[in-house]
Amino acid sequence: MRKLYFPTLAFPKSLYLGKNNTSQFGVKGWWISVFITLFGIEKFKSNPQINCIKEAIFYIISKINLELLCKKIPTLSQLYITNLEYTITRFQKQILENLTLTAKDYYLSFINFYITIEQNVKNYHITSFLEIENESLIRIRKNIANP
Repeated sequence: MRKLYFPTLAFPKSLYLGKNNTSQFGVKGWWISVFITLFGIEKFKSNPQINCIKEAIFYIISKINLELLCKKIPTLSQLYITNLEYTITRFQKQILENLTLTAKDYYLSFINFYITIEQNVKNYHITSFLEIENESLIRIRKNIANP
């Protein structure tokens, strides 16, 4: 999967089969990919995939073609670098929040970042991403609604 996907409609997700863990959600206007395989750093025993939660239209470009375009169009190269920096930062924030925040605070950060996510995905997508059980999500929402 050495391709980048640019959704024009929101909410594809990246997931690793075998565990069915959602590692990222794509948002309209962002690149989404399985970046480890995109850069050829590692091979996985599982089959990383990008699945659509809702109807989506993508622009898809191979890494090789992107590199060629970036050489021809320097502003595209800068846009790609900026987007990649943002993606790396977002992944690191996600990891650190998962390690340091309570489940409730992690959920609040999640819905603050993905503002319309609860209207667009099912609970099991959210619980998979947050790495919590469905019962925990229900309890967190009740706690927020009735402090």
